[in-house]
Amino acid sequence: MEKLTKISKIEKDILKIADQFANKNKRLNIRKLQSAARSQFNYSNVEISQAIYNLILNKLIFPEKKLTISNVLSNKKREDILNYINENPGSHLRELRENLNLNPKVANWHLKVLENFNMIYRKKYLKYRTFFPSNFNKGSEEPLLALKNENSLLIFKKIFNLPDLDLGKLKDIVDLDPKVIKYHLERLISSGIIKKEKNFYKIVEKKVESIQKYLKVELKEEIEPLIPVKPPIPIKTTTITKPTSPTREIEDLLNVKREYDYVGGGIRFKIAVQNVSKTVITDINVTLVPTSQYEIPDRVKVVDILKPGESRGVDFDLIPLTCGKSKVFGSVSFIDPFGNPHTATVTPKEIQIKCPLVQPKILTQIELLKSQLQKGSAKIPFKIDDNLAFNIIIDQISALDLSEINVDKEQYLALYSGIAKVTADNMIIESTIKNHDAILTVWTKDLKQATGFLAYLKNLIQMAFETASKLAGKTEKISQKILDSTEIILRFFTLFDYCDEGNWNIGDILLLMKEIKTKLDRSLPGLSIIDTLQEWINDLDKNYRTGDNLSVKNRINLEFDLLKWFSEVNRIACQNLETYQQTFPEQETQIQQLCTLVDEKNPVFDGLKKRYTKIVIQYLMIIDKSSGLTLHEYNFTESKIDPDLLGGFLTAIQSFGSELSQTETSMTKLAYKNFEIALDDAENIRAALILKGQPIDSIIKKLNVYINEFESKFKKELKTWSGNVALFKSASELVKKIFE
Repeated sequence: MEKLTKISKIEKDILKIADQFANKNKRLNIRKLQSAARSQFNYSNVEISQAIYNLILNKLIFPEKKLTISNVLSNKKREDILNYINENPGSHLRELRENLNLNPKVANWHLKVLENFNMIYRKKYLKYRTFFPSNFNKGSEEPLLALKNENSLLIFKKIFNLPDLDLGKLKDIVDLDPKVIKYHLERLISSGIIKKEKNFYKIVEKKVESIQKYLKVELKEEIEPLIPVKPPIPIKTTTITKPTSPTREIEDLLNVKREYDYVGGGIRFKIAVQNVSKTVITDINVTLVPTSQYEIPDRVKVVDILKPGESRGVDFDLIPLTCGKSKVFGSVSFIDPFGNPHTATVTPKEIQIKCPLVQPKILTQIELLKSQLQKGSAKIPFKIDDNLAFNIIIDQISALDLSEINVDKEQYLALYSGIAKVTADNMIIESTIKNHDAILTVWTKDLKQATGFLAYLKNLIQMAFETASKLAGKTEKISQKILDSTEIILRFFTLFDYCDEGNWNIGDILLLMKEIKTKLDRSLPGLSIIDTLQEWINDLDKNYRTGDNLSVKNRINLEFDLLKWFSEVNRIACQNLETYQQTFPEQETQIQQLCTLVDEKNPVFDGLKKRYTKIVIQYLMIIDKSSGLTLHEYNFTESKIDPDLLGGFLTAIQSFGSELSQTETSMTKLAYKNFEIALDDAENIRAALILKGQPIDSIIKKLNVYINEFESKFKKELKTWSGNVALFKSASELVKKIFE
């Protein structure tokens, strides 16, 4: 086999031992394979572990299986299945069963084995599971699968033999319902084997060439050229017939174009629509759909009528709320002369809003610089006192670490300058207040940069204005938010207890989850954890019955999420309390009461983290980086693990990663379905912590402390170590001190 020609000598030697296990009908035990390789060959532990890992990675052997790549085809039925798929790529399960006379269980078993050894792969197509040989030309699956349908093949052959066919001609020469023809055309276009240019269908030659050897039909056939049929001579009658609507494509009726400009601190998005038909179209509704990065006052613009050839443009004003890139798209709906509705898509357009960071640098000759730079401005209305508004503006601009050129509190004029860190271009910012409007003006080299910076600064100031306006005279609102946050946190604690005790049924857990979500929706709307919580509710509703208990895996995953949720809500509560203290310092009694409820270092939260840590940590080991051998191990549970096998495996993966990146690199985590391995490196050693859940920050910190203290404590022993692991026996006390 081609695979076997590409493996190294050590891998071939170890594969022979694996074959011996398989020939004796024994399951492949990796530990025994390592031991046999050590006794038969003069390879190091690291080399053996690396070779075994490579064999597993390349799907030549499988742990605890009785098969290897050498004997996988010793079963006649399995060999027949592979040969059939090689000759008939894209075969689906029922086809294989019927043609090879296999029962479902046998067919599924052999297909799975062939997939495991990377001899075939599966692809879902419509409602079928289809199978392809591993050497099949990737990307050509859908064209081949599309032509396995008789109707699709019939239509394709017409297009193949008759160039420049449109939908009307196809309907004339293909004896199928027009809806069926349209459906199969869509499937052929979707597969990439045909394309539509204007109104004509054409084959994609490269796609046809890639699958032609697998097609068992002749594509070329003699087809009579299409001759238009002369219509019969009409007989004059007095009957009046109602006009009918012809079949029209969107591009035959309407042309849509879009563009945008940076205007001050906002974006002006322009959409132009042109009637390219020969009839009038009416009730044109242009709808713009931006992302949450923008606020848009009016999403829909209306054009009453467009005559043939006439065009009309509409403008949308987008107000940037954050920096970054996002796509804006939309749609145009209209009515044709026959009363039929149509909709055209406005192609997505990517817009970038830049928010450059700045560093101080006093600029001279401000007025001269202004004349050399691009200017952008924005207006922010407010409903608070002018003095308070001006102080807010100064605070927000000062926080950007710009140089203050002039601040006149009587005239409400502030001028700052600096250098953009990202582009190293000059920047000037001026702020004034007129008629309860804050006017911001920015001068930079790039208008796009000025627009992005204005959007960023405007958003900051606007939020500060809104906060000041809402807080003035409304102490109960912010205090209520703090109270609501603490109440939600208490429910998080209760839900954690439900999970930890393990005997609460799904009905109780769902009830509490829904109660928490209701409170979050009301008190902290828009928080990202609300969506995560809803996903949990949906998942539990779908996969469990009311009286069921939560599985261990889901219990641990939920506890991990709860710790994150608590941290986020507690952070918001602390921020609200800080705002309250700064805004209402005179409310001493109320502040003291709120301080008793909110604590940045909540002792209950620390207790939950310790409980979670105790649940998930399983096994800890220290590995010598040069040899891959285990120096010390500590088992937190009664689980059995082969430290040398795991150490060799981790060293092999580390070497594999370094080889791929062409530089020395370190892993920090390996994630599997039911467990994770957290990793940390010191100068001479590597620590691996096996967990049956995701590691929280405190676990990662403890691992880092442990590996550094270990290396510090055994510095001399590590330098002269010759294989005696008893030297590190006292490290168990260090584990207890840090982790327990």
